Amino acid sequence: MLVAKRVQGLQAVQLALSISGALVLFWVLLLCYVVLRDQWTLNLERYLVYNVVIVGALMVDFLRCRRWTGFMSQGMESRMNAVRVAFVQTVTVLLAMGFFSLTFKDMVISRVFLVGYLVFLLFFLYWASKRMPRWLASRFFRGCRMQRAFIAGENVAVNRVKELLEPQTHCGIELTGYISNSSDTEGGVSGLQHLGYLDQLEGILDQHRPSLLVYSGLPNGNELLRLRDACENAGSRLLVAYDLEPEIARSAVFHHLNGLPIMGMHEEPLESPANRVLKRAFDIVVSLPVVLFVLPVVGLIVKIAHWRQSRGPLIFRQVRSGLHNERFVMYKFRSMHVDSGPEHQQATHGDARVFSFGKFMRRSSLDELPQFINVLLGEMSVVGPRPHLTLHDEEFYEQDRRYRMRQFAKPGITGLAQIRGFRGLTVDSADIVKRISADLDYLKHWTLTMDLTIVLRTVLHVVKSPRSAC
Repeated sequence: MLVAKRVQGLQAVQLALSISGALVLFWVLLLCYVVLRDQWTLNLERYLVYNVVIVGALMVDFLRCRRWTGFMSQGMESRMNAVRVAFVQTVTVLLAMGFFSLTFKDMVISRVFLVGYLVFLLFFLYWASKRMPRWLASRFFRGCRMQRAFIAGENVAVNRVKELLEPQTHCGIELTGYISNSSDTEGGVSGLQHLGYLDQLEGILDQHRPSLLVYSGLPNGNELLRLRDACENAGSRLLVAYDLEPEIARSAVFHHLNGLPIMGMHEEPLESPANRVLKRAFDIVVSLPVVLFVLPVVGLIVKIAHWRQSRGPLIFRQVRSGLHNERFVMYKFRSMHVDSGPEHQQATHGDARVFSFGKFMRRSSLDELPQFINVLLGEMSVVGPRPHLTLHDEEFYEQDRRYRMRQFAKPGITGLAQIRGFRGLTVDSADIVKRISADLDYLKHWTLTMDLTIVLRTVLHVVKSPRSAC
């Protein structure tokens, strides 16, 4: 695609120039340091090794982000955006240098020089992020590389595409006119010349010879062939902008399966076997020490509290729905009196069924610790959508029809909904919808870093004991 290829190319050029600038800065500052400190006997080979570290760190940061936000239309003039990008890149270089220095116990290179270099590097990368994209675009896309573009489709769709493409003028796209449906008589498109109607497409393209035609809509096979032939005959490129509802367009993903274009409604990172292995490894690393060292000690304390306040079994067992709606037995420390009423009744603030130490366990989430056994058994994950009672599954499904989508991940001890404050008693339908939305966000955007962040924030939430815990 024209725009994507141009942006990717500019990114590659900016990466090369940024790395080159960082290396030139390194040697210029080193020369200044040598002159000022009068130290002419440096181990230049070791300093060259740090150049390799700098190159590697900047390339890793580029690959991690896949794109530099300096090329996003919203970020072309954003100072804070440039500061954020430069700061992350500088920290990446700092961490890479620190790792190398500690690993090889390097005491040769001057720490004073490295600190000074990192300060200057931060300012250089800020300039590279804020100024370089527009400067590069102005050099690469001018004259015959400036693409005169028309938009075709219904006026409402044309307006949407226009709003998205107008900020891309730095990529050499100039919107000059639009072609509407013959049945589209309502409104117009401000700032663009109306050139005619789609049934006159061939004549319009032949007369004006635009470099690019952007069709906004979902054409069928015959319509697409007609658009392609008309553009090829006029020497114009054709881009099809799928006219999807904004809510769908934000999350839709496109793939090719043996040459067959396929559109999905959202990403599913946990369908990758590699990601599942990473998540399972994270679950074992977190849960195994808890089961071996923490659970026996806490279990003894809870058993003593049971003996004093509410005698009965240590563990409370309950059937919940797991991955792909498979049933499993979930374990918790018992926090209520034995035979205290129906299982499906949710605990409320001041609930008489909960004995005093049980209230503390529920506030601090200590009653959830036995679920690390479920994690080791592979029935649950440390992080994921919280499992609800099977009776509540249908009730919540009636409140939000997206509820069953949660079954595509293992249920978790904690989750994105919990760190957003949605834990404990479900108050109303709005509360249920917010929980489900958070769970689905987790499914669509999972990363190992997200799991680690959720675990750390859960620890902070446990310390604070939010009001919703009861």
